[in-house]
Amino acid sequence: MTTSTRTEFVTHEAFSLISIRGHIDEHFVIPTMALDNPTLPIIIDTAHVDRLNSFGLRTWLLWISELSKAERPLFFVRCAPPIVTQANYVANFLGSGQVLSFYAPYWCSVCGGSALELIELRAPTPTPTPTPAPTPAPAPDHRPRPATRLCSACALPLELAEVEEEYFGLIERQATASIPEEFWTLLDAILQRLPEAP
Repeated sequence: MTTSTRTEFVTHEAFSLISIRGHIDEHFVIPTMALDNPTLPIIIDTAHVDRLNSFGLRTWLLWISELSKAERPLFFVRCAPPIVTQANYVANFLGSGQVLSFYAPYWCSVCGGSALELIELRAPTPTPTPTPAPTPAPAPDHRPRPATRLCSACALPLELAEVEEEYFGLIERQATASIPEEFWTLLDAILQRLPEAP
């Protein structure tokens, strides 16, 4: 049987990480989680998913549903554009999971160049406030914003290649991830050893 998907499963001391590459299509099978620790959160990395069709979608939904029933924390990191698009339009695509980071596609309207921008969704470390606290200021807006990076070819500003309200719709509906800094530190160290999105 021809496979167009590669998966890698690794258990770390704080979480189990599943990395998925390639096409999520009719050849996609539910990843094997050997030596899994059922007490740990699950993190799914989809940075290298480049396509998802209706056949793969059915298997994906079945898998995510089963993971959600396990009542373990479920997180998604480095979500590729095809994953973000499906999450915005397909009910329960992420199950009980929460997005910690995702890629947004940008392009240059002058030379046609393109780039992916990684956007992280993490709550800032709270600053201790004296008691009694003063009148609270309006909560800071941590919603994703269009990239300010410049085109590597012509040095002009890049533009979002999707409709902003639609592409960021899922992110607008979920709460900012409030996760211990130690968790982020370990996760960042591991993801830095993995290839970035193409």
